[in-house]
Amino acid sequence: MKLYGYILLFAAAALLSGCRKKLCYEESHPHQISFRVIVDYSRMDYTPEEMQVDFYSIETGQRFVRFVTPTNDHVHLPGGQSYRAVISNHDSEYIEFSNGDLYEQYNALLPDLTRTRYNGIYSGRSLPYSQYTQSQASHEVDVQEEQTYSNSMPNITRSIGQPDLLFVDHVASFAVVSDASQPQPDMHVAPINTTKLYKARVKIVGMQYVSRIRGTFTGVAPALYLHNQQRVFANNVGVMFDCSKDGSYADCRFTAFGLIQGNPQDPAIHAVNYLAIEFLLVDGTIYTATFDVTNRLTEEICCEGGSIFMDDLEVNIPETHTDQSGGFEANVDEWGPEIEVPLQ
Repeated sequence: MKLYGYILLFAAAALLSGCRKKLCYEESHPHQISFRVIVDYSRMDYTPEEMQVDFYSIETGQRFVRFVTPTNDHVHLPGGQSYRAVISNHDSEYIEFSNGDLYEQYNALLPDLTRTRYNGIYSGRSLPYSQYTQSQASHEVDVQEEQTYSNSMPNITRSIGQPDLLFVDHVASFAVVSDASQPQPDMHVAPINTTKLYKARVKIVGMQYVSRIRGTFTGVAPALYLHNQQRVFANNVGVMFDCSKDGSYADCRFTAFGLIQGNPQDPAIHAVNYLAIEFLLVDGTIYTATFDVTNRLTEEICCEGGSIFMDDLEVNIPETHTDQSGGFEANVDEWGPEIEVPLQ
């Protein structure tokens, strides 16, 4: 009985002294200095419920994770040190984070996806910047778990999805006083959006033969370093997307961390931007048009993320024996034999 009593006493003490990891991060401790992280939300498309602030001691390299909200921006850190800091929202549905313990390697990334997995994640969900919604394509079965255009796209080796809005800012150096009796300045940050919106409006001759449209675009960054918002180079990466039909046009929109300008380790290696549009025709066959748009992109700054437009493209769909007026609707899972169009 005495042993049982000790167990109960120990358990009660553990409950009283324990706390969830996040709450422990926020708790004030002796020898820690309190200050405010004042966030300027004016450059953000929406106000997240919470922002994560990662502090890195310049003296020791130790990482301290803190959280601020629009109604509570007070944090505590050990005094007498200087820190580097990264602030970002972690409410993304699609972005993962890696190497958080290392300030210069901390990055946001998009995992590799097959088209089946992509459909399961993105189908029917709204994209950032607009009310555009991915098509409600069936995704019960895919064609041999292929990554879209792994056969028809030149040299593509990886397929990824699209990031939602990621707001980031950083502070290169922030000093915390050693004694609470000393005045401690607040830290000011102004996060901005680090994703870009891409739009391709393609004129389709023979739209009556088209059931569904999807595509991929190469030459984008699969990851982003948070401390300087620099894009991580990776060659032959394609971002997948779905398109909607708008009269005689295919309206394709997708988001990405941005274009890759070249390999920082080898300036001779340059990223190439291919746009491939894949059409599921009403007779069940696939028609693929691939464009080299490396030098044909135009950028219009409409917001922090900006937009890049491709609106001078045209595809001629071959005539099929069946069109949509005949009442046949090809299933997206019946993506059968491909007909490819040479690079334009």
